[in-house]
Amino acid sequence: MFEQATDLIQLTAVNLNFDQNTTKNHVLKDIDLTINSGEFVCIIGPSGCGKTSLLNIIAGYQPVSSGTALIKGEMITKPDWHRGVIFQHSSLYPWLTVEKNIAYGPTVRGLPQDEINNIVNQLLDIVQLEKYREYHPSQLSGGMQQRVAFSQTMANHPEIILMDEPFSALDSLTRKLLQDFIRQMWAINHQTILLITHDIEEALLLGTSIYVMGKEPGQIIDKIDVDYSRQILANGNSDVKDHNFHRLEKLIFDKIK
Repeated sequence: MFEQATDLIQLTAVNLNFDQNTTKNHVLKDIDLTINSGEFVCIIGPSGCGKTSLLNIIAGYQPVSSGTALIKGEMITKPDWHRGVIFQHSSLYPWLTVEKNIAYGPTVRGLPQDEINNIVNQLLDIVQLEKYREYHPSQLSGGMQQRVAFSQTMANHPEIILMDEPFSALDSLTRKLLQDFIRQMWAINHQTILLITHDIEEALLLGTSIYVMGKEPGQIIDKIDVDYSRQILANGNSDVKDHNFHRLEKLIFDKIK
């Protein structure tokens, strides 16, 4: 199910300062981060510690002030479709139907229509929105819109999926549905995932490694390797909260409180 990991993303001594003439706006400090191909990495930390800024650097939206940010050994200079980004709130095209929103990326890339149809149908089935394919985003609930946004990103089959707290505004049932969906897609497609979250339990249940960030300026203060997501996939049982799970939960909480 899981392939041999190789370096995919490499950040070395990365600093981000929105005002080069003062340290008052020092957002990220001396970030060293390696993400291997096929990993599911979670980044957790207190509000305002620079988690989203770190994701924006990897996405190509934000240049670093100093240090290097590489993908496959090449400098990150701009966004591209190989890096799909999912935000906290969906960014769907309001004038397009659900079906056409999901089909947008593959259509722009010029994929054959039969292949686009297959992609759309598969994703609509997975996120249980098949009967809403002709609806527009304004006709959907927030949770349904987010499911479409996930499908829109997945339709391009990006090599890297970057997620900025995409579950935080969802009800508990929709959150679990999408967590299970992302975990299954990760296992099937061998994509690399980076998830920004403030939810310790979520990080433990989804990630293969967790980077813990300290208070501003944002620094990585710990890395914890975990295996609960793989246990869930292997056993088909989400009840994995053993003594070690709760120990790690408390450990992370104590570091970021």
